[in-house]
Amino acid sequence: MKYNLSNTTEQELAIKQFYYLLNNEKNIELDEIEEVRTGLQSRSRWLYLTMIATILNERGETFQTKGLNIDIAYTKDNLYSNYWQALRLNMYPNKKKQLNTKEFCDLVEIAGMMFVKVFQISIPFPNLQDFLHKKDSENML
Repeated sequence: MKYNLSNTTEQELAIKQFYYLLNNEKNIELDEIEEVRTGLQSRSRWLYLTMIATILNERGETFQTKGLNIDIAYTKDNLYSNYWQALRLNMYPNKKKQLNTKEFCDLVEIAGMMFVKVFQISIPFPNLQDFLHKKDSENML
């Protein structure tokens, strides 16, 4: 049975259940629930990649895709496909599902180092809540 331990009533029920199992010497198996990446983290990733693309485009930098001999402007999408996703697949090659919060934070840290090395761009990963709050404040003026 699952209990929401932030709910006082369910917490008390879980404690009673645990003591019952303990007192009756029952076997139990506890599963740790991994925190999945949050929607804010995902949106922050896209904002971060947009910020990187903006800096690269302001510098006038472009890249060439394989098989085409044309220069293409950087976008959040091609940075994601060519750098972010490649790094993710390298760090977590057997991970089929979405990264959990810890894995995502580790990827953010390594991606920041990668962008410094590849593009000489060092900007902090955005805290989207602060950014949205700032935008709301600007819209109220």
